[in-house]
Amino acid sequence: MIKRALKIVLGIICIYIAVVIIFSDEINLGWGYEIRGWSTDKYYNRIHIVRHDKMVIKPAIKDYQVINNYLVAFSIPTMEVKCQHNPMLIYIDKPVYHILELENTKVMSFDNKQVFEEKLKVLSLFKDVVLDYNILSRFFINEYARFDNKKEYSDCMKRLDLVGTRVIKYR
Repeated sequence: MIKRALKIVLGIICIYIAVVIIFSDEINLGWGYEIRGWSTDKYYNRIHIVRHDKMVIKPAIKDYQVINNYLVAFSIPTMEVKCQHNPMLIYIDKPVYHILELENTKVMSFDNKQVFEEKLKVLSLFKDVVLDYNILSRFFINEYARFDNKKEYSDCMKRLDLVGTRVIKYR
């Protein structure tokens, strides 16, 4: 009797774990949404959000949070470029702030943090948001990976109209 009960409990636990692993993105974000581009490196990733294989929020999301029926996030834009005949992916220090209404797949994106925060207030989400905005300042500290302060890339920075912008080369 105890063995049978134990088998049932273990079976239920295994089914629960399988469902969580397989459908965790849908459970967290709503059916059809997926978070893709995960990396073990918190800073150097290409996290983005898709729904039914269609890009909803472009890479690279640095932090996000689900509140009620919304996903709030901020990202650092990436760009595929060719500098000195070498194709590379770069991160550009022009953060974009996002509010995704999960039920309607309505995305609002903002280049200005204050405007983003005002919209959060209008939606009554502001007081619940706990995104780690410090990632932005920590991300561009890595002098080794910085692209914008290297003399050999100055022509490329001019051509891409990125002079004066902090840029990091993806590893």
